[in-house]
Amino acid sequence: RIKDAARANHRSVNGEILFRLAASVSAEPSPTATPIPSAPREPVSEEELRERARKRRAAIDARGGIDLSPERIEALIQEGRRR
Repeated sequence: RIKDAARANHRSVNGEILFRLAASVSAEPSPTATPIPSAPREPVSEEELRERARKRRAAIDARGGIDLSPERIEALIQEGRRR
């Protein structure tokens, strides 16, 4: 079921597990957390995937975007190495 959920959420199995663990211990439930499906989901159309991407981009832009400057990327890499 984890593999199916990871595939449906476009994550690796490890990423799905970490996402669910983080969501389960956070003070606020994650609005993007999805339950583990009990049955396989229907395939998603290409147009539906595009619409989801548009909505995610709009949500990121509403929060001020993502800083992908070389300095920020290097800082994230260093932070990951310290963990």
